[in-house]
Amino acid sequence: MKILSVDDSIIVRSLIKRALSELSIVELVETAASSFVAREKIESQSFDLIISDVNMPEISGIEFLESLIADNIKTPVVFFSSMSVDSIESSLKALNLGALDIVPKPEGIPEKEIFKYIQDKISPYFSLEKPTAKTVKTEIKIEADIVERISAVGIGASTGGPRAIEQFLKQITDLHIPMFISVHMPDQFIIQFAQRLNKECSFEVKVGEEGDIVSSNCCYLSHGGKSLQVERQRLEVVLKYCDRPGPGNIYPGVDPLLESIAEVYDKNALAVVLSGMGEDGLIGSRKIKAEKGTVLVQDESTCSVYGMPKAVFNAGLADGVYPITSLGMKVASLISKRRW
Repeated sequence: MKILSVDDSIIVRSLIKRALSELSIVELVETAASSFVAREKIESQSFDLIISDVNMPEISGIEFLESLIADNIKTPVVFFSSMSVDSIESSLKALNLGALDIVPKPEGIPEKEIFKYIQDKISPYFSLEKPTAKTVKTEIKIEADIVERISAVGIGASTGGPRAIEQFLKQITDLHIPMFISVHMPDQFIIQFAQRLNKECSFEVKVGEEGDIVSSNCCYLSHGGKSLQVERQRLEVVLKYCDRPGPGNIYPGVDPLLESIAEVYDKNALAVVLSGMGEDGLIGSRKIKAEKGTVLVQDESTCSVYGMPKAVFNAGLADGVYPITSLGMKVASLISKRRW
């Protein structure tokens, strides 16, 4: 595993190099103090992963990523970002451009735990398959027809998810049922992400709060650090949070959300599992199917990481497999056909 760390802070570069060099799978950790130096190193050798700061002098992390895309350099890029408002907004732009993920810098973590933090946050990306040329497949229908009216949609995503979610939601112009989203991101990013989506979408998008009464034309994102659920209270459906994470102790969990949606909306529930690492959403999708609900997944060709959808597909739980370019339109058609 060959890694390039790009950051204008010598302290951050040193921490990443020392932490990752301890791992046996890591063969080399090169560092670069600027995007200029990073491009020179990329031209002279290949890397399996690039870890970059977002806000850097002269050429920002966003401009650095854009230059890699322009030159068709497909090395996965993970951004190592601070929690400032500017950094979060830049990080969301990076995700929309195609960055693999955002890892918050270890602020407030004891020095003796920083190495483990970096190793735990970065090492999952070592197992990713190297990018290959993919042929975009047409939609794959697993079952011929979906006969139930859809009353609620639960969406789960992780790595590559923010970009997929934005593409998905923009394809839906008429929302008259509630949507619920759990995406593996820190709370500060989720709050800004919801604000961004609210500006881009034709319906309201917000971070759900404990006790909110569910509206029929709103999309709710889960806070980070806990997991969103829905609960029926007499004639209303309300939001609540639990401390149960997804697999791997990741918040917000997709499984708790989908399981609660299955309990409240049973056969009228629709689960959508998008790009992401791991298997979060598998247990929840199984619960959706047990209640005779519907499950759709994003196809491999348009996933940044084909982990979560693959787990659902391989378990035989998917009612349909669609590229992200048409998945939202499919959901929109299901919603429009099943209005009250």
